[in-house]
Amino acid sequence: MSVILLRSAIYYFTNALSVLIIIRALITWFPISRGSAFVRLLDALTAPILNPVRGLIYRIFPASRDLPLDFTPLAAIFLLEFARYALFYILSFVRF
Repeated sequence: MSVILLRSAIYYFTNALSVLIIIRALITWFPISRGSAFVRLLDALTAPILNPVRGLIYRIFPASRDLPLDFTPLAAIFLLEFARYALFYILSFVRF
């Protein structure tokens, strides 16, 4: 029972983070103040994931700094999905 609960928590947590990352990416396309409370909250929730991924992308592909499109949200969502499935695989061997 507890493995099912843990799998559900991981599933909903990674889904919520993915949705927040998508919202943050979409907000950049609209003239919304970066100082608003909602945008600051969104930045605070997603920055711990996006900033390391952005640094990794810039280190691997230095020319990506000059691109008009930021691929960091896409890469972060792929990494979240990979982490989710890796954790699910590991939990498949756990017996409580």
